[in-house]
Amino acid sequence: DLKVNDLGFAFNKAMKIVSETPRTKVVEKTDTFIHAEAKTKWRRFTDDLLIKAIPEKSIIQVRSESRVGIGDNGVNQKRVDDFAYRLMTE
Repeated sequence: DLKVNDLGFAFNKAMKIVSETPRTKVVEKTDTFIHAEAKTKWRRFTDDLLIKAIPEKSIIQVRSESRVGIGDNGVNQKRVDDFAYRLMTE
């Protein structure tokens, strides 16, 4: 969970970050939810990137998960960490 001061600004920034991320395509968006498909660099597996704004708590939740297989070599954790860094610093 990422605590933010201005949830609207942070959610708009989240959308911008996702749209600028290579091999990532937004497939669903609402006022508080983004679902994107991210292709891995190696072998082009599709992972799901889920971002949810929770207004009552002023937080953004981020989740990235593989659709297939039992391991991802840390790709999903790296994706979440990179997203969180960009959201909180840029």
